[in-house]
Amino acid sequence: MHPALGIQNLERLSGSLHESQNSAVAAYHGSSSALREIMTLLLEDRLRADQALLLPIVYHNLRPPTHPQNSFERSDHPRAIAARITIGILGVMRKILPRPALLEIWPRYWSWFQLVHPIETDDPADQEPALLGLILIISEVCFDVDELRKLSYTPRLRVYIGRAWNILLPARINDPSYARVWRTLWLFVRGTCGSRETGPTFTLEQLQEYIDGAGGIPDFVSLILRHIALYSRGREQDADGLDTVFYFLTFIYSDANLLREELLSRRFVESAMKALAAFPNLTARFPKVFIPCCLRLILAILTSAPVHATVKRAVEAGIIPILVQYSMRSDAHAFADTMRQILAFLTTVCVYPSVLRPLLKSMGKLEHTFQSPQFQHSPIQPHWISLASILRRHFSVMEELEGAGAVKRRACDNFECGKSADEREFRRCAACKCMYYCCVGCQSHDWIKGGHREECGSLRDIRRDNYLSFLTSRQKLFILTLVSRQYPDPHAALRTDDKNKHDFFVHFNFHDAQSYLVDGRSNPRIFELTDSDNLEGYPGMQEMVKRASRSQGYMVPILVSINAGPPKFCSDHVILRRSRIDSVEVVHSFLF
Repeated sequence: MHPALGIQNLERLSGSLHESQNSAVAAYHGSSSALREIMTLLLEDRLRADQALLLPIVYHNLRPPTHPQNSFERSDHPRAIAARITIGILGVMRKILPRPALLEIWPRYWSWFQLVHPIETDDPADQEPALLGLILIISEVCFDVDELRKLSYTPRLRVYIGRAWNILLPARINDPSYARVWRTLWLFVRGTCGSRETGPTFTLEQLQEYIDGAGGIPDFVSLILRHIALYSRGREQDADGLDTVFYFLTFIYSDANLLREELLSRRFVESAMKALAAFPNLTARFPKVFIPCCLRLILAILTSAPVHATVKRAVEAGIIPILVQYSMRSDAHAFADTMRQILAFLTTVCVYPSVLRPLLKSMGKLEHTFQSPQFQHSPIQPHWISLASILRRHFSVMEELEGAGAVKRRACDNFECGKSADEREFRRCAACKCMYYCCVGCQSHDWIKGGHREECGSLRDIRRDNYLSFLTSRQKLFILTLVSRQYPDPHAALRTDDKNKHDFFVHFNFHDAQSYLVDGRSNPRIFELTDSDNLEGYPGMQEMVKRASRSQGYMVPILVSINAGPPKFCSDHVILRRSRIDSVEVVHSFLF
């Protein structure tokens, strides 16, 4: 036992309480009146020099209960009353607690907290904020990161931490206590999830406990948005918690994927862009390591599926001016590789008409910035010039197609037909809303013999859950036109599989972004890519494979699946799915 918890301190305390010498002994044995008297003395600051002498009283009154736990369900139980007052005393004297003594007190405190907390939440006075705040105070004052990591395995503790997030953070972010409470909360969370060097270590189940305590995903995301808004004001003093913000958000995007849909809402993306725009201005106390962290977060947002919708949302929220601002920093060379990856990715999504127009519009507003000497001397300037050139070239092709009305054409989804005509002449399957047919006969034939009867339900589920972003006829035609314009001789750009003698034109593959391969041996055809090397784990994917990549008269039932990974750094398996489910074939492993 730590010396501060010994009975000798109780004897010394009795001698210092001149007005009521018996109060210390009575409080030690659980007298509620004596404990309240000591609490009053503490609040009146009349025990400043003797606070440490109270530790034996705290330790003894938080001893494990000998009665069944259900006997403490009533708030008038003497032991429960003594424990509640003792926890309050512990909170008042928190700043003088010796760390070794607190480590011994903690198991007793936590055991009683779980018994007392339900009572306090029903109490009209509602002392729950004080109880939850004490957990945070103990974490902040008396534990280092290693001890917090051990503490994180305490059952249900994360649920209460999540509840503290929701209760203790004030409604107004301008409240000075907001940043203080967040730092206290985050100290505990960082202790449970590793370091920047080792990366996040807690599991989805542990993250779910925080979410449950916060009141569910919507409330949890609301807290994140409020915190991002706090750091979007661009003030120097707001830089204290930036590390913790990005550490948490990059964990959510990179590993958990639990809140993907909620964190990709328009409100979140707009809040994130506003905060990211303010961060580069915080230079005095803003370590250079945070800029690459900002860029990684941007890349995580951009590459979250469905890619074209996410990129469009981010561009409309102002991501291009932010990237230009980062490119003009004096230390841009330190994160030039990451910036080049982002610009290369933006180049690949130029094949989406829905992304192309807002991208070009956003860059058009920065013409004056592009002419500035600061931008001209940036190591990333050539990559911006390349992106602008590709944007203009693609946009001219899109205008040409739209002017000719070609984007309104479709191909019949009956394998044995293949008729291509204006989309207004086609009928759509009313159930899945994915397949198009030129007549009732083709629709009936595909339902009976073409396999649509088996795949219709899966396609409906995939469309409802937004699991896979379907290529529209407009997108397919646009991509095919770009390929034919950029590569008049497709064979010059082909990758050859020496094993199976298959030739492929590789458009791009980055992370989990949707990309394309075009078979260049004969008529150009598009194959959709996923981020897995097999079809397992994709509900309904096998049924929809034979419909995944049809384009303008070429009904090609092929899916190409490539492992996630940055280009030029990994070998990836290519899987071809030909006309039937049972004929999956590994074609080759090759370098991008």
